[in-house]
Amino acid sequence: MKKKSEIPVSASLAAEETAAFSETDELKLQRLENAVRILERLNLGGPGANFLDSKKKVFFLNFVYGLSRGFGFAIGFSILSAVLFVLLRNIVQLHLPVVGDFIAQILYYVEMSMSSGIH
Repeated sequence: MKKKSEIPVSASLAAEETAAFSETDELKLQRLENAVRILERLNLGGPGANFLDSKKKVFFLNFVYGLSRGFGFAIGFSILSAVLFVLLRNIVQLHLPVVGDFIAQILYYVEMSMSSGIH
């Protein structure tokens, strides 16, 4: 059996918690509004913030980005393959029985395709 004093206490606690939540929500909202005002004063928009307004600028920037990325991949792959080619030649010079013959055949085919102009 419940005591009569428990019901009003729990009801008053619920009312106090609701009031506390609404006060903290209002405080959070005030802090957020203050932060927005501070950011507006800083004027972070600046001249670069609206570059997306022009479709020509966006297209040009993306085109240049794609070109530079493509050249970067090509140069990086060329350097990496040259280093790998040199390492493979050094492995062949070690005269390893199975691996050396296999790599020698690969290097032979690569050199033949480079000298004959076959791509």
